[in-house]
Amino acid sequence: MDCHTKIWLATLNKGHSMIETVFSGLWAETLVADASHTSGNGDHYALFQCDEQPDLLAIIVGYHSPKTSLGERISEKTAARLLEFVTHKELYILDMNVQELPLDSGNIAMLVSESQPGDSGSLPGRGEWGKSVPFLVGPADGGDEGEGKRTWIHVASSEGADQLGQWGIIKNFSKILESHIDSQAAE
Repeated sequence: MDCHTKIWLATLNKGHSMIETVFSGLWAETLVADASHTSGNGDHYALFQCDEQPDLLAIIVGYHSPKTSLGERISEKTAARLLEFVTHKELYILDMNVQELPLDSGNIAMLVSESQPGDSGSLPGRGEWGKSVPFLVGPADGGDEGEGKRTWIHVASSEGADQLGQWGIIKNFSKILESHIDSQAAE
């Protein structure tokens, strides 16, 4: 079965906070809606906040149902409410299992680059070419939506930030929320 990872970069809208009860509730509602489309193997979701730019968020999602677009997985009402809190920046789809990323450390460094670092296999963490896709549009695997812009995304635990930073500007993120969803539990 194919495993995929989505990395969604968004900024927190003015007047909103990560600690708002409404935001936490909306996060839970989105996970329940998304869980109804999982394969039964469980999916992984993590929300990170940038240390250098606290309004920058990285939502990292692992999933096993590539034929379903994010727009089909959450309702238009939920998407509209989500966009009251955040502004979309970029959404990347990577052909890799989210479990290959060092998300358990709680603090990560992320490199987003137009080119693959030399000898990327020797770098800490994991990197992969990601395809930039529109938010809430098109199948997760790209389907008929065309190729999209390819971008190298490399994620390492914060301990590897210095080494990763030699290849470009990195952003450091701290984990705010995390969930592991089993579709059987969500039914």
